[in-house]
Amino acid sequence: MGGIMKKLIEMRRALLLAAAGTAMASAASAWAAEAPEAKAAEAAPSDQRTDGGESGDIIVTAQRRNERLQDVPIATTVIGADRLTASRITEANDLPTLVPNLRVSGNFAAVPKVTLRGIGTNDFVPNLNPGVGTYIDDVYIGLAIGQNFQLYDLDRVEVLRGPQGTLYGKNTNGGAIKYITRKPQATGGRSYASITYGNYDRFELEGAINLPISDDWSARVSGVMRKQDGYLGNPVTGRRGGFTDAWAVRGQLRYNPSEAVDILLQAYDGISDGDSGARRLEGPLPGGTDILGNASPGYRETSRDVPAYDKIRQSGVNLIATIDTPLGQINSISSYLDVSRDNLDDGDNGPGRLVEIKYDTTAWAASQELRLSGENGPVRWSLGGQYVREKFNSNWYLAFFHCTLDPQPCVLNPNGVTLPPGYFTFTTFPDTPAFQAAGIVGLPVANTIDYPWKQRNDSYAAFGDATWSITDRLQLTGGLRYSYEKREFSGESIIYVTAAPDVRGGLFPRGFDHLDLEKSWDNVSGRLVLDFKPTENQLFYLSYASGFRSGNFNSAAYSSLTAISQPVDPEYVDSFEFGAKTQWLDRKLTLNLATFYMKYKDLQVAVFRNATQILTNAASADIKGVELELTAIPVSGFTIRASGSYLDARYKDFIYRTEPLTDLSGNRLVNAPKWSGSISADYRAALTDKMNLSFGGDLRYQSKAFFNPFNDEAISQDGYAILNLRAGLEWPDEGLNLEAYMTNVTSKVAAVEGLTVGAPFGSNSRAYNRPRMYGLTLRKSF
Repeated sequence: MGGIMKKLIEMRRALLLAAAGTAMASAASAWAAEAPEAKAAEAAPSDQRTDGGESGDIIVTAQRRNERLQDVPIATTVIGADRLTASRITEANDLPTLVPNLRVSGNFAAVPKVTLRGIGTNDFVPNLNPGVGTYIDDVYIGLAIGQNFQLYDLDRVEVLRGPQGTLYGKNTNGGAIKYITRKPQATGGRSYASITYGNYDRFELEGAINLPISDDWSARVSGVMRKQDGYLGNPVTGRRGGFTDAWAVRGQLRYNPSEAVDILLQAYDGISDGDSGARRLEGPLPGGTDILGNASPGYRETSRDVPAYDKIRQSGVNLIATIDTPLGQINSISSYLDVSRDNLDDGDNGPGRLVEIKYDTTAWAASQELRLSGENGPVRWSLGGQYVREKFNSNWYLAFFHCTLDPQPCVLNPNGVTLPPGYFTFTTFPDTPAFQAAGIVGLPVANTIDYPWKQRNDSYAAFGDATWSITDRLQLTGGLRYSYEKREFSGESIIYVTAAPDVRGGLFPRGFDHLDLEKSWDNVSGRLVLDFKPTENQLFYLSYASGFRSGNFNSAAYSSLTAISQPVDPEYVDSFEFGAKTQWLDRKLTLNLATFYMKYKDLQVAVFRNATQILTNAASADIKGVELELTAIPVSGFTIRASGSYLDARYKDFIYRTEPLTDLSGNRLVNAPKWSGSISADYRAALTDKMNLSFGGDLRYQSKAFFNPFNDEAISQDGYAILNLRAGLEWPDEGLNLEAYMTNVTSKVAAVEGLTVGAPFGSNSRAYNRPRMYGLTLRKSF
């Protein structure tokens, strides 16, 4: 009963927060209703074409107003709904196929590690601070376990590279990914339904219904269901790894009585139930074995003995209001998000019970953002503020060397190989004075850790941005932001000998009793941009922007009181950029260029050693690079898109504080390949007066990537290329489309993440990309 009351109190707080945010908007609504012909709201209509089409304009809201992509002095990639569907982008982890310098990976699919231009996270804990912001319809999604959601019924995705903050509620130093859903329409709204079947028994249902209610009211309901059998064999259990079982639904109600008033209520729910990492054991000892002598399985196999799973449920409510008043346009964004995670993981990734982990986490986030924007003569301006509260309640259970509890105990290092320092071969506690005093001599060495913890994050921000049109072709933009971040952590770590629960410690330190920690930080950041348009189709810009990422507590340091008590410091970015956005040949050719140099200070780096993650600050890094994006329409119906990027991202000054000290200066940043690029082509032609043929493909390449700051070769990935193909038939008059697809045509095996657990567990692992996938999709629009 107490738990229910607590949840009701939390929901009441969130509703009060939303009510406070919309009170101003409600009052303004009555004011604006007297002017039904007021100027159009600045948010782009969701059904407006955004993929460019036959040299059409791409409309974005990167600067919180409706603009052509080519007029925005920010390095931005836009992916329209048609291209998302054609390229089989079904979840956030798929986006790097189409976006320069974007990488999404992770040993846990539920906690994606997102990096943009080398800036991001290599952490996997739920309370991390993302370096790249995620937004759905301008609602900030800060909970890490809520970021790899299913993608469906989208209008477009906008990826902004470089520090953002003077226009956005939450400051991010790497960039922002904005998902824009299709909105209800009183007239002209589209509905659709699709079904997909593919190999590994992949089955998908997706659809949306647009419901005009009156001239002022409309609604939209959309949803998706995706199921797929595992694609990884398991010779140990016979249970295949890499399976998918997910569903999601979203309902929207829109009140739009005039161009001056637009109020949207959204509610959503969904579950993603999949494998926990689907990783492959890659033993670090001679012969490629782990400490128990287990050899690595095939590249499309896993030998995990634990029935691992990772189940995420997320639901929420958003209230978004845009209202024009004589003072300017008011935007209110109120949101509440609830996420729970139930995860069982095999930490050693092999058949021996060396490391087993159970993660249970519940979290919620409530946010309120208010903005006022307008235009006075040659100046366009925007002022805003945001408050975000996040709460985490997590329980971790970790079991180490439980193989020694089996009826026939495991034998550590059965092959007798000479082990590196830090390893041991005994399976019971030896006869030493310390173990004699504890009374555990001869007992199995199995250790257990019970680790419950909680964290509360409070974020406050005030920001503003203004653009001065000096002439018709020359503009100067400036913005400032103040951020205040507060973190409160509490928890305890009880480490004990499994066979003697009263004995604290054993192979590990004894843990720590209940502790309460608190820390806060603040920062002022900003941007300055000068852009020049010599012609209507050419834009050149110079920009400076600074970014800030809050400090945080290292919630994964369950065995170290020192590590948990010392929060990691904030990190800072100073970014300098020159860009050009150009169109040629009557807009049949679009060529965009961005060159950048970033000074990255106090990087937050997660170092995983001895089954414990330590969050630390690297002193500094230098990042420089070039990005090129091209779109060409040589003949009607034929579109070519290409992108290429060069990225030199290295630690400039990083001494890892171990004994002996390790100098990591000069190493490449995590998940930051030097070269990457993609090319795609799509052709559509009429076969008859009622039927069209379409076909196309995507080819993506990236050079070598490292998965930890040590640049360990054993868990790195050499350069590789992935090819996807598609072909379809369309009946435009019927709104019918039949498409065949094949992804990873050559079934290339490539690691997307690597992990070194280290001594005394003797377990490396890598997670690999999906093999060849193919199938058919039938889609009906109406």
